[in-house]
Amino acid sequence: MALRIALSGFVVLVVAMGIGRFAFTPQVPLMITAGQLTLTSAGLVAAMNYLGYLVGAWDAMRAHRFVEGRLYLGVSGAVAITL
Repeated sequence: MALRIALSGFVVLVVAMGIGRFAFTPQVPLMITAGQLTLTSAGLVAAMNYLGYLVGAWDAMRAHRFVEGRLYLGVSGAVAITL
């Protein structure tokens, strides 16, 4: 059971990181050039991204109950934000 949860989390992280790194990151300079983002707002977006990683890691470290539910909630949230 724990191995299945760990592998599921690994796959989800690979997909989410792949989408973030290879789809969204190259668009930031274009958005800055187009005036949709400033350097400050791009920095804030990056900081919120890393804060999300920190909160997710902290939550995963402290999870003792409802682990599968948290995983499903996290995957659903990542899909919703990506869409």
